[in-house]
Formats: sequence, C-alpha cells, structure tokens
Amino acid sequence: MNLTKEKCKKALNDIKMLGSINIPTQSLSIIEQLIEEYFDNPPLKCEELENMIRKPIWDNKYKKWFLLREIAIFSSTGEYELELIDKNGNNNIDDFEENRFYRKQVEE
Repeated sequence: MNLTKEKCKKALNDIKMLGSINIPTQSLSIIEQLIEEYFDNPPLKCEELENMIRKPIWDNKYKKWFLLREIAIFSSTGEYELELIDKNGNNNIDDFEENRFYRKQVEE
C-alpha cells in the first residue's frame, strides 16, 4: 500500500471517531505531529540544527547530503557556522542560511 498524507490523516480520524477506545489526547497529538513531519519537509531552523548533530542533513544549495558534525554560534553576531562532512569524509565549514538545510532530500 502506498501511504499518503491524506490516507494517514483519514486513518487517524477513524481512530479518533472510535469512542470506545480511550486514547490519550497527547498520543493523538504525537501521531499528528509524526504525520506532518513525515510528509512535510520544512527547512531546518537554527534551533533545530542543534538536535541534528551527528545526523545527516540535506543541503539544498549543493544538492547533497552532509553529516552535521558541529555548530558554532558567534556571540558577537549571533550567526551559526556549521561543520559538515560529505560522503568522502571531507570537512566543510559553512554559514547557516535560511531555507537551505532539510531533514529529507528536497524533491524539485
């Protein structure tokens, strides 16, 4: 079966409609958030990158995957500098840019 956002939301709504099942509201909220994050791919914000250390991120500027190794925040400017490792193990230092880094590959 090919999952779509609409199919998953309908299944979640079906679960909500079953009044005999006592599902905590927080659990339903978590499932809704999971659906949004799985099907949507918003660009990562500066604050979100801190949770992505040692994880792969998609760089839409260069159209390739990098492993985020480290983040430096410059106190004087408040700007983020990222240490990225490409698939060949090369280190790249680059500035954070809005709408550049994603959790999943951007399909255009």
